[in-house]
Amino acid sequence: MSILVTGGTEGIGRAIADPFAAPGVTVFVACASDDEAEHTFSAIADKAMSSPAHAIVSIRYR
Repeated sequence: MSILVTGGTEGIGRAIADPFAAPGVTVFVACASDDEAEHTFSAIADKAMSSPAHAIVSIRYR
């Protein structure tokens, strides 16, 4: 199973992403900050107790 959460680093988006932190689930997080995404992925990986596949998608306009 894969899930894509936009705005997944805080608030409602984070609340949606967290429960999917489980072995066998790929969580993709789209956000405006690479640093926030790295922190969120680390927390999700810790909860999954595995090394799931992941991607960080930055939607920041430069």
